[in-house]
Amino acid sequence: MKLILLVTIAILVAANFASGQSAKQTDALEQQIRKLDMAQADAVLRGDVAALGKLWAEDFTVNSPFNVISPIGENRVRTGTMTFSSFVREVEQVLIHGKTVIVMGRETIVPSGTSPDAGKTLRRRFTNIWMKKKGQWRMVARHANIICQSETQTKSDKTLSEQDKNKPKIIALKSGEPPEFIYDAGTVKYLASSEDTNGAWSLVELKEMPGYKTNLHRHNNTDEAFYVLEGVLTIKVNDKTSEYPAGSYILVPRGTPHAQGNFGKVPVKFLLTFTPSGFEQSFKDRVELFKTVKPDNPNFRKMREELTKKNKVDVERLGEWIYQK
Repeated sequence: MKLILLVTIAILVAANFASGQSAKQTDALEQQIRKLDMAQADAVLRGDVAALGKLWAEDFTVNSPFNVISPIGENRVRTGTMTFSSFVREVEQVLIHGKTVIVMGRETIVPSGTSPDAGKTLRRRFTNIWMKKKGQWRMVARHANIICQSETQTKSDKTLSEQDKNKPKIIALKSGEPPEFIYDAGTVKYLASSEDTNGAWSLVELKEMPGYKTNLHRHNNTDEAFYVLEGVLTIKVNDKTSEYPAGSYILVPRGTPHAQGNFGKVPVKFLLTFTPSGFEQSFKDRVELFKTVKPDNPNFRKMREELTKKNKVDVERLGEWIYQK
């Protein structure tokens, strides 16, 4: 009986000793992995590819915040396409399972270089997996995801919100809509106004009578595009004059001297787009002016000029256009 008791005590002592040794070994391993994990974060910050090569396994793979799985050959840090001005890692838990250790925690980073988030603070969760290979601990896999919006993302969301706020109204016009207004050169329809597009662009349909022509002018802050629907439109752009039949498209970038006219025997109809909007105000002014003053009035041109200045219409007149076919 006494012998049995001694054996039992010896077994318990040995078990406790082994348990204590195991706990110490586990603690030591955890501290070793924590140091390796922090060394890896430091090497990433410094862009030290050589140091990372000693810490990463040959098949190291990342499930990255960029929504892609990157093998070691495509790793952004290794290729130099991902750099950081700050990289702070906080290890929160270490789980040891034999020759596999899982490290979890959070990171606060500031990308630099060509990153779209360069200079912005990002916070993310991470999981690093270490395995013992050929007697050495190596990081074999990693996952990271952003847990809160960076300033860039907040700005992006704000931009999207502004875009949504300023998006154009729905425009649905049937044949014969909208109404047609008479002005000194023919008729005009306002298909898309500045109010409809929040100033982004505007669209009018013009019908100019035979014999009408503009003077040479330019719009310093407005791109102007023509699409001919009927007839032949003659346009001078810089020093080149050409005739454009139905189906033709002409884009006149801002600041380009140009003039247009109808030198045929039938009206010419075309769509005219302004980007950004604003120049359609000129046609509104001409419609109102034509109600009381006709082009043969000696003061007609002067009154047009006054309206242009008053409403700050984007046009700089450069002189008369002498058309020679």
